[in-house]
Amino acid sequence: MAPKTVLITGCSSGIGLALAVRLARDKQRRFRVIATMRNVGRSGALAAAAGPALGRTLEIKQLDVCDEGSIRACLDSIPGRHVDILVSNAGVGMAGPLECQSLAAMQSLMDTNFFGLVRLVKEVLPDMKRRRAGHIVVISSIMGLQGIVFNDIYSASKFAVEGFCESLVVQALRFNVAISLVEPGPVMTEFETKLYEEAERADYSRTDPETAEIFTKLYLRNSRDVFTSLGQTPEDIAEHTLRVIEAARPPFRHQTNVAYTPMAALKHADPSGALITDAFYKLVFKYDAVLRFGLRAIRLLRWKAQKLSADKNLSVTTPTESFCKPLKEFGSRKEKAEGFWIKPIPARGQISIGRRRGIRCPQPRALSVSPSPRNLPVAAGGKILQCLSRAQAGKEVKGKEKKDPLTFFSFFFFFFVSVSQACPALAAEGVRGE
Repeated sequence: MAPKTVLITGCSSGIGLALAVRLARDKQRRFRVIATMRNVGRSGALAAAAGPALGRTLEIKQLDVCDEGSIRACLDSIPGRHVDILVSNAGVGMAGPLECQSLAAMQSLMDTNFFGLVRLVKEVLPDMKRRRAGHIVVISSIMGLQGIVFNDIYSASKFAVEGFCESLVVQALRFNVAISLVEPGPVMTEFETKLYEEAERADYSRTDPETAEIFTKLYLRNSRDVFTSLGQTPEDIAEHTLRVIEAARPPFRHQTNVAYTPMAALKHADPSGALITDAFYKLVFKYDAVLRFGLRAIRLLRWKAQKLSADKNLSVTTPTESFCKPLKEFGSRKEKAEGFWIKPIPARGQISIGRRRGIRCPQPRALSVSPSPRNLPVAAGGKILQCLSRAQAGKEVKGKEKKDPLTFFSFFFFFFVSVSQACPALAAEGVRGE
């Protein structure tokens, strides 16, 4: 079978570079990679990483996603303009108080992150529809699902990307063209490093002192902990993207970091949005010390899991047991204060969830879940969150002003348990991910 032509944007560094090299060095030689970048003068790192694959299975071309002429010229240089797989990866970031960002900078970001994708799709989709074959892979972000404080414009660009793809995928499927959104969390790349270095040096005189202090002393500090505790490498994302590309039925959405499953679950557990916004508010402004402690604990868990994996001494523990141990420890301390109880049943792959002291949860019952690293935290956490949202709604109906403390504890508990359960599984799987 002839190799598939893969066009990737933003390959001078980071995810684009890692993915281009991974596909070009595929042992089965299934791909012919066209790695593009705005400035080919910055192709040295890619050429060095590609090694002997350069000129064989990898070719470097110039392409600026903000320039329609550049996109057309690149595609015209490809025989028959034939692209089997488009990977839209090029993007820029922005973080900081809204008042300190110029409108021109915001428009430039949208031009790259959103309209850059639109320009690419407009050029490759007609031929894919004509051939009734093709795959468009978009490197999105978890911030396309949930906005993060001080990332207002970047999140808006990713929300736009997600909405665009959600709308387009139905039409594309009619022509047998797949669209996939790859949604990483924090990734340790030159992109992020440069962004936060610039943020530390920026002038915040255009905002009020309190906001400036929150950003510089709270947000930036916590961001470092998030990246060091939960961050993935570009090579991790490349492996996840490869699995999406080679899937017989490519998924529409693929989140690369299971640690962010709780965030999506919180958002969908409460359609009003009160649960997720209140949880984030408390984590940022009331319990930031607890958040940092939790992140450092997670970092330790990941380090331990990696060390065990390297030593090839991983203990044989089922995913259910791995999940139930921290679950039981948390439940024993919090059940009376929080008004619900949890009883793990490792032998059956079940978790029994009940209620106490008037909390409006379902009657005690066994929640049967599939014992896998992906399904167990989602199923158990989702059931808990349903209870929490019902309890919150019940209190709102009664007119009580006091906020339910479950908002914070549910988020942190689900967050911590998901990652502590996932770490050994990820270590055992290497960087293969889900």
